[in-house]
Amino acid sequence: MPVVIILVCVAVFITGTVLAIRYASLIVRCLQASRWPTTPAMLLEAEDQDLSGAEDTHHRIRVRYTYDVAGTRYEGDLIHPCYGGGSRFGRAHSELLAALQPGQRYRVYHHRDRPDLSMLSAGFHLRSAFPFGLAMQMMLLGGGLLAEYGLDANPGDWLRILFGFNSALILLILLIGSDRFASRITRIPS
Repeated sequence: MPVVIILVCVAVFITGTVLAIRYASLIVRCLQASRWPTTPAMLLEAEDQDLSGAEDTHHRIRVRYTYDVAGTRYEGDLIHPCYGGGSRFGRAHSELLAALQPGQRYRVYHHRDRPDLSMLSAGFHLRSAFPFGLAMQMMLLGGGLLAEYGLDANPGDWLRILFGFNSALILLILLIGSDRFASRITRIPS
């Protein structure tokens, strides 16, 4: 196997590994945050931002809120660690924008030991696993091609089975996964 192909396979595998670790840690953080204490927060700003520069390719809602913990005021700007935005005309985006009304109070999750870490929505969203699944595909692709053509003459069918299984999981996540963060944001009635 040519050295260039081996280097590309190693680079794809390492990139996939780094991304998988990053997204796995975000998912773990979201799950842990659902057990964090909560406190009321005042939403100061909820702005729909066009991140792409084009008319409707990628939008993200930017928020800013304040909250008090043990007599100290903090400011937060995180909806959910796995929130990445979406189409301005998408149902999830519209619901989230409608749910976030400046001047209203919301429940915010804050870290017990680091109250400056906060988020409006906590817990696991199935669609959050999509980037993790893609990172796993990169690992399987890079490692598999390296094993198939470089290191081992016959790694077996296990590699194709893993790749196919992971592909099916990614497809399932896309079909049934939800990126509707609005459902887990709690507004506090005035």
